[in-house]
Amino acid sequence: GWLVGNSGLIGALFILGCAYIITGTTALSLSSIATNLHVKAGGAFAIISQALGIEAGGAIGIPLYIAQTLSSVLYIFAFTEAWAIKYPLHHPMVVALCAFTVVAAIAWSSAHLAFRAQAVMLIVVSVALLSALGGWYIRPPTTPELFGTFEHADLSTTFAIFFPAATGIMVGVGMSGELKDPRISIPKGTLAAWGVSLLVYSIFAVWYATMGTSEELVRNKTIMFERSVVPDLILIGLFSSTLMAALSTLVSAPRLLYAMAQHHVVIGSKYIANRTDKNNLRNATIITFSIAALGLLSGSLDAIAPVITSFFIVTYLALNGVVLLEQRLAMISFRPTFKVSSLVPAVGVISASIALIATSVGGGLLELLLIIAIYTGLMRRKLQTPWETLQSGLLIRAANWIADRVSLIERPERAWKPDILMPVFSAEGAAPLISLINRFGNTSSVRLVGVDGSLTLARGLARQVEQLREEGHSASSTVLNMHSPIQDTTQFVLEAMRGTLFPPNIVAIIDDGKTDQSAMFAIADQCRRMKLGFMIFIPPTKQSFTIHSDDVAIWLSYRGPDWSLQLHAANLDLPVLIAHLLTRDNNGIVHLNTAVHQSEARGAQRFLEEVKTATRLEKETTTSCHTGDFLRAIRSHRQTPLHVFGLPAKLDVHRLRIIAQQTGGAGVLFLMDSGHESALA
Repeated sequence: GWLVGNSGLIGALFILGCAYIITGTTALSLSSIATNLHVKAGGAFAIISQALGIEAGGAIGIPLYIAQTLSSVLYIFAFTEAWAIKYPLHHPMVVALCAFTVVAAIAWSSAHLAFRAQAVMLIVVSVALLSALGGWYIRPPTTPELFGTFEHADLSTTFAIFFPAATGIMVGVGMSGELKDPRISIPKGTLAAWGVSLLVYSIFAVWYATMGTSEELVRNKTIMFERSVVPDLILIGLFSSTLMAALSTLVSAPRLLYAMAQHHVVIGSKYIANRTDKNNLRNATIITFSIAALGLLSGSLDAIAPVITSFFIVTYLALNGVVLLEQRLAMISFRPTFKVSSLVPAVGVISASIALIATSVGGGLLELLLIIAIYTGLMRRKLQTPWETLQSGLLIRAANWIADRVSLIERPERAWKPDILMPVFSAEGAAPLISLINRFGNTSSVRLVGVDGSLTLARGLARQVEQLREEGHSASSTVLNMHSPIQDTTQFVLEAMRGTLFPPNIVAIIDDGKTDQSAMFAIADQCRRMKLGFMIFIPPTKQSFTIHSDDVAIWLSYRGPDWSLQLHAANLDLPVLIAHLLTRDNNGIVHLNTAVHQSEARGAQRFLEEVKTATRLEKETTTSCHTGDFLRAIRSHRQTPLHVFGLPAKLDVHRLRIIAQQTGGAGVLFLMDSGHESALA
């Protein structure tokens, strides 16, 4: 009556419609998701947890529990106001405490007794409503006032005060752990509750509008008694409806708290999750009753209603969001037998968001901060979600979306990173090169391909991959049994991976002095044709040199006579980038070297300095321009543990091995650019 008097019939129906759009979309979303999974104990908490994880479920479940518990207080206050109509001299707080004690005693006894009591109360309420409707026959209806002045409360405040009256759909969901078949009971019960209550509210909005003026409806709280067939039935019905609502929440709220305690979401979970010998939720119920009793001290229905409203709205927002996510992800696991259009949860999300802001911007912000704080706290506790959630599907969908977009563009030079394909005959023989690649840092990816198909090789590569992943690399291995030369196996893998998100851009092999030269020629040709980088590693032979040492010597080829630095410089870009990766996470020093005729020493030295500056190498980087014989220059750097050279256009394996010998047993890395990397980018 107060709602209609303050808002007018149109205003009341508008507020009613707004509330029931939110609860209606949520009821449909709940019904849909309930038919797709086995809803565990805890209702909305269970649904959100099963979709988004325990942390998200707790972040929504804790405010929902507070809202449900305080709802019982709201209904007790409503009962107290009804009682004051008949017995105005009784102290309101005494009446509230007595009513709370009665309801709590029934809820404490058992849920079965509580629902049997509710069934009786439902009959009483139905009879009372019929008595009220009979008032149309004993008193002619008046012309309703369609638009109210909102004199006593503005639109958003009126909505916030009324909204808890539309939230009863959560009670049935909250009993999910007690239902024999939640997939059937939740959709039927929730949608029936939503439809029946909407019908009753709509009819009685019209009834009130035609039974008195706006002033009468606001001031006279007994107008329904005065204008019904049997006034005492209205009072009894009002007692029953308020007590029934309080009883419902005091039965469902402890079950929500118990469900959260089972997953260690709330403080004192071990205590709360204890059941009695008769399987009653004694501790969860005691805590719920205690919080409700404290809520009674607020002494005002209107003070509690906006708080409850914001908590419920956030829950509805989350539930609709879960269903919308499920629909948008379109995973094969989402096959609800009760299907709804994606428009339903979308409208639910939008309407709940608007309502949260409209009722109180500050309150909505505080609610959001509370949820974030709870979620962050639960994340830090590293709770284990004992089931699959939407998170993995969300990540996969996001990865697929990104992959589709990335596949449409050529990888830019600024985004270059080494994605290495490494054909392997022996896990032990490949270990030095794998150890070297490990020094590249976690920006690289490594794909190991065994070429003999043996189980021993497969196990060895699996161990190598595990070690690389422990260091933060993206690594994988596979073993092929193609009975083909290494170059054919490499060609097959490269062609197969050409369409992947990050296909290999470098082929790496190890030369232990026994590697087939024709295979090396063939792989180099494949890399040139496919515009891939090529890496040949000759491991160190002296025990004093290990590939874990830090310094790296780069040997740049002749660039004269103009010695100009270009954006793309063959046999410069990849060596500089690889040397940077090898030294950036430690105290290693890069030594830039070249060997030229005396007449070009000045230009070459200036070029090395320009390379150091333009490629942004560390200030400790040294530059050395050697004059005279190239091999003698290499011998002068025998103390450096790793040497990096560019590969000539015409591959001469014998020459490469001679160069390696001049280092005095250091590790040697020969590199061929692909043309897609740039040290200047």
